[in-house]
Amino acid sequence: RAKGSAIGELVLRLGAGAGLFGRVVDGMGAPVAGATIELQSKLASSSHLLVESGPDGAYRLERALHGEHLLRVQAAGFLPFELDGLLLDGMQRRELRLERGATIAGTIYGVGGAPLPGALVFVFHGAREEQS
Repeated sequence: RAKGSAIGELVLRLGAGAGLFGRVVDGMGAPVAGATIELQSKLASSSHLLVESGPDGAYRLERALHGEHLLRVQAAGFLPFELDGLLLDGMQRRELRLERGATIAGTIYGVGGAPLPGALVFVFHGAREEQS
């Protein structure tokens, strides 16, 4: 406080915070326990919330900033889920659906039988297109 200056009354009115709650489920609607749910504000990089879903898949993220966020969800055995641009204005209920994933591991060998480091592997899901 500077010498000789007076400070008047300061009144702060805080509004309700934003947040997200609901359940993490698999493709069949069954709960996913132990999923990591991460919410990152696009407005302030220091506003970062992280929780884990309970045995019933329930989660709750509170005290988030209003505005745009990046939402990430991960769980063992599932593909990661990401939603960029999630707009929060108050508490919002959202079911987060994760799809099962798989890992492919192995070694690619060349014609001479030697491993090919850095070989590119492409994996396609679904039926192939028929060409005539």
